[in-house]
Amino acid sequence: MLENGIHLTGVFLCLLFLSGIGRNWPWASGGSSILAEFGTLHLEFMHLSHLSGNPIFAEKVMNIRTVLNKLDKPEGLYPNYLNPSSGQWGQQVEVCYRIDVSGMEVYCGIDMSGVEVYCGGDVSGVEVYCGGDVSGVEVYCGGDVSDVEVYCGVDVSAVEVYCGIDVSGMEVYCGVDGSGDHVSVGGLGDSFYEYLLKAWLMSDKTDTEAKKMYFDAVQAIETHLIRKSSGGLTYIAEWKGGLLEHKMGHLTCFAGGMFALGADGAPEARAQHYLELGAEIARTCHESYNRTYMKLGPEAFRFDGGVEAIATRQNEKYYILRPEVIETYMYMWRLTHDPKYRTWAWEAVEALESHCRVNGGYSGLRDVYLANESYDDVQQSFFLAETLKYLYLIFSDDDLLPLEHWIFNTEAHPFPVLREEKKEIEVKEK
Repeated sequence: MLENGIHLTGVFLCLLFLSGIGRNWPWASGGSSILAEFGTLHLEFMHLSHLSGNPIFAEKVMNIRTVLNKLDKPEGLYPNYLNPSSGQWGQQVEVCYRIDVSGMEVYCGIDMSGVEVYCGGDVSGVEVYCGGDVSGVEVYCGGDVSDVEVYCGVDVSAVEVYCGIDVSGMEVYCGVDGSGDHVSVGGLGDSFYEYLLKAWLMSDKTDTEAKKMYFDAVQAIETHLIRKSSGGLTYIAEWKGGLLEHKMGHLTCFAGGMFALGADGAPEARAQHYLELGAEIARTCHESYNRTYMKLGPEAFRFDGGVEAIATRQNEKYYILRPEVIETYMYMWRLTHDPKYRTWAWEAVEALESHCRVNGGYSGLRDVYLANESYDDVQQSFFLAETLKYLYLIFSDDDLLPLEHWIFNTEAHPFPVLREEKKEIEVKEK
């Protein structure tokens, strides 16, 4: 049942229409709610209750925590999808092991929205894999997948039998929807963790529940997702169906700043550790920039097959003016004043000016490893809201939006810390 776009389980839906009807993205694990969406409302709703005096907004987001705290978490990790009807983590549905390749209509299974998809159906942007990630790639059953590394333990381009199906002479594949078991500190999960920490900070460190949830989550992330490459680079892998994919997304690079920002609230013996962990993530993300021709980072980079901090798949080589690496530089500069973070930030400024600036503004790049620019002809809104704002703050004095007084939400909009003395004054005035 729905009430103003919220299931009675307390979990928000991602889309709400003026008719009052709400729904989730059809590709999200059977229409599940996404962790980084329903988990990225806390700062705004708490501040709205503070400004309006109406507690209902705060109650709605606190109820989300109640739902999450009742759930068992695999290895202490938060999967990216939550079913809003059942209040359980997004289901894992096998979608590929029953395939009839006879005749004209080849049935490929059921996509994440629960509808039937036939050969020729577009499943672009869906994470469909059988041990391999093909998210963001246009894949057609019966279409050409020769440029995509899709495998069930091996590269299917060199084998005749895939997942028990005879695909000899065909360029056909189907996969398994393991999204219900997908854990990521990058896309689909990222800002949930950020908001646990920032909810505690914005509350003037009185929201101890948020603090506990944050440090418990970080401990699980360290144990199960954070790894170090043979070359000494620390990275955050993704968890898919209980297996690690040694890929780190540009979106995940925000975590360096998050770890450093949370160091002050860690147990005394761990504070320096988290500051150092933030610095290690910042270094890894800088390497992902430095190892490209354009000196701007790819959408995702990998640590496998002898490769470190380099995008190996064509659909991961683009740059769309993302802010996460610059964001981490900003926090690391403010918290350590190590001059290398200003140096790295200025390298990014020079790369943006050299390769992304066009007559009408700034454009993303289709491939950061090419010597010649191939523009996507899009200036993303977050480029102004986040990338340039964080760059400005890196080269400004610390008393401009000081971190002890202001919290940046996931789009870099500043929210004031709600001091206890201010709350008491307001109560007395009423």
